[in-house]
Amino acid sequence: MQVNFDNIDVAINNSGIIATNASLNTNNAMEAAYAIGYTKPLNQLPYGPINTSFDVSYLPVIDQEPNFAIINRLKNLTIDNEYLGERIEFAGLYHDYWFLNNYGLKIQPHNVVEASTSYQTFWQLCGAVIREKSNRINYLDEGSCWHSWSTYILSSGDYINKPVYEFTYNFQADWRPIYIIGKKFPVEVKLLGIRESISFNIDEFKNVLLTGEDVYPNMFSSNNGELQFRNLSIICSDGCDATGEAASPSLSLNISGFKIQSVNPVASVGQMLRVNYLANRYN
Repeated sequence: MQVNFDNIDVAINNSGIIATNASLNTNNAMEAAYAIGYTKPLNQLPYGPINTSFDVSYLPVIDQEPNFAIINRLKNLTIDNEYLGERIEFAGLYHDYWFLNNYGLKIQPHNVVEASTSYQTFWQLCGAVIREKSNRINYLDEGSCWHSWSTYILSSGDYINKPVYEFTYNFQADWRPIYIIGKKFPVEVKLLGIRESISFNIDEFKNVLLTGEDVYPNMFSSNNGELQFRNLSIICSDGCDATGEAASPSLSLNISGFKIQSVNPVASVGQMLRVNYLANRYN
């Protein structure tokens, strides 16, 4: 059955996302089995577990960004053996036990904010056939998208004094499935650690101390360490204040605790010198 790209469900925990690219990859690990006296393999045997990955790039929306909620849940997780993963559906194929590996945000001037995420599951997928949209998934319109115009890394008073030209955020989780003899699928999946990183370009150069320099409040002292993502309303249909900021719901990312790992001044012909900073936080 042929299914067009605009007629496919892509959803996380039954929340539809505006995907620009999505893919599944199932790997059934096999190796050749040899025997003494034979130059050719006698058969192929499994040498590892079945592993399926889900990768998607999409445009996040303020009113419905399921991955932000998942990240906050993982960072506050205390008993990981009670965590069973998330439900993901893609073109009729689905499973309830997906584990988030990576999540990233990229913010550039005059562009919508782009997000990407990857999950993995150690169980076989449900859903026997690829199918069109089921009309069960809720999709919100593009008016709720994030944009560089409605993203606030610094307060309005610092935009000119300390401009930020590009900003990225990345979240990584390290999962380890636990298998026992006689069982094809894991009996438990352990969360071994979480690493978050941010990268940003500014004009100012700052030496890094041996013990690490905090991004907030040493580099960004405004917004109380909270990066604000707001709803982009082109016609201000939900109201604007005196500065033109949409009076709409927002999401925030706290950068307290991020320590600078590297500082990289870069210059090229025809371009202003920029200083790139990379900072990490571990959980």
